[in-house]
Amino acid sequence: MSNKGRHTYERSILFFFLFGYFFGFFGSVDGAMTIEQMRKTATGIRNTCITKTGVKAELVEGMKTGQYPEDHDLQCYAQCVMKTIRTFKNQKVDVDMVTKQIEMMMPIEWQEDMKAAARKCGALEPSDDICVTAFNYVKCNYHENPDNFFFP
Repeated sequence: MSNKGRHTYERSILFFFLFGYFFGFFGSVDGAMTIEQMRKTATGIRNTCITKTGVKAELVEGMKTGQYPEDHDLQCYAQCVMKTIRTFKNQKVDVDMVTKQIEMMMPIEWQEDMKAAARKCGALEPSDDICVTAFNYVKCNYHENPDNFFFP
């Protein structure tokens, strides 16, 4: 199998896994995942995108506490995660998909604040660099809702 074929195959498998995990297993239970389930799922996405972008793990970890240095690898990490979970397409944030995923996966008590932040941050002016667009969206979400912020 060529590298291109293998890459497409691997992405298809990853998408199938994520889609089934997020929507199949949890969509029918109670509409949300527990924090522990979210963390476990995020680990695979996080590791994949750290490898793809070459970002330092400590920069990714810093996002949880509001540290957003202007590091291009970190910016591309944000775009990688969003693209992997299908919330970034056609060079922009897909706020409708973000909203659907919030409703299906996030703890009920977080949902309204997270959806409000998604709408506000989704209206930010996009950058010419897709990595910067995704990064600014994630950073905005942290600043809008730091108590209920979750990003792999």
